Amino acid sequence: MDEEQDLSYKQWDMNPRYDAHALAKHKALLYHCQLTFGSSAPSVDAYSRIKNKKYKLIALNKTKTCAAMTIIDMRRELHKKNYSIFSDALLDNLKECLQEKKQAIIFVNRRGLATFVMCRDCGHIERCPNCNIALVEQSGSKLNCNHCSFKSQIPLICPKCRSHRIKGFGTGAERVQQELTKIFPQAKISRADLTNTSNLPLTAEKYHDLLSGNVDVLVGTGIAIRLTSPRLRFLAAVNIDSIMNFPDWRADEKSWQIIKQMSVREDVKHCLIQTYNPDHKLFNAKNFYEQELNNRSTLSYPPFYQMIKLICKSDDFTFLLTESSRVANELRAKIPDIEIIGPIDPINAKIRNFWLKNIMIKFPLNIDFSQKKVIIENIIKNLSNNWSVDVDPLT
Repeated sequence: MDEEQDLSYKQWDMNPRYDAHALAKHKALLYHCQLTFGSSAPSVDAYSRIKNKKYKLIALNKTKTCAAMTIIDMRRELHKKNYSIFSDALLDNLKECLQEKKQAIIFVNRRGLATFVMCRDCGHIERCPNCNIALVEQSGSKLNCNHCSFKSQIPLICPKCRSHRIKGFGTGAERVQQELTKIFPQAKISRADLTNTSNLPLTAEKYHDLLSGNVDVLVGTGIAIRLTSPRLRFLAAVNIDSIMNFPDWRADEKSWQIIKQMSVREDVKHCLIQTYNPDHKLFNAKNFYEQELNNRSTLSYPPFYQMIKLICKSDDFTFLLTESSRVANELRAKIPDIEIIGPIDPINAKIRNFWLKNIMIKFPLNIDFSQKKVIIENIIKNLSNNWSVDVDPLT
């Protein structure tokens, strides 16, 4: 299983919510064969299993020199009166690439022109009426929802205070592509994100353009950072802070993996990361895994605890509140010595006109859970179709 740390191996948005790691292990047992996980930035779970001698580590000898890594303090750029989303160093490297007929990949964590549109007078944010999340600005003064098909135009005046001071905030891949095209008008600058690589043929087309030299600079989200080409020379992350500061207990691990994947690249000459927090522990971590394991042990997270998430979904908000509270209370009554969190709102508490509530069950892996497992299974069996179960959820 290549790049075992990739979160796409976990099915999280539809049933059955399986984990390909578990399926691969089960299949290896059935066929009595060896299972090998490959990764340039192993998951914390894999590191823990190596440490506990459940996995055997096979380290590959490097044959080439890794890319030089530069961390850019964007606060210093502001002091230099550079208010652009690009540091001087990033633009200098791109200019050098283009002059030498080489290629570059620019990583951005968000789609669109801006990640949200807000009134600068009253703070009103344009939201999807179906999902209640901030709409993403696209080209042509359009607003799109990343969770449903809702689309609209950017309003000329604020619907709340009637102000005309409406502006997009945050940096998306489309904005980066747009700005780079202004700076380097002769360059062939393309973009690869979920907006234009939603299926395998479209993704293959973008990769073919990179390999064939039809692209000088490829701007993209996670799908772009793994691509390579014989002419590829420069790799940059515009704003890794958007990942590090995301409210997710895996945020440090996700950020570390991106930094690590960039730093061990042998196919590029130079890697650059822009941040407003250059003193963050991830940029100076001599032993990230040990620090992360210590934090997770203290905070009762995997791999020391197992988590089971129960998701209640309904278009009736009153029913949602009543039903989710009922199940949470039943769990607390029948397994009082196990931690039950919730009902709580997920980050996106409304999607496609359905409201959501989560209940999290957390228990340490060093106890005999067999009897309590039977109790939980019996409760789950009696749940209505409004419920979904996610074992070992990503968030």
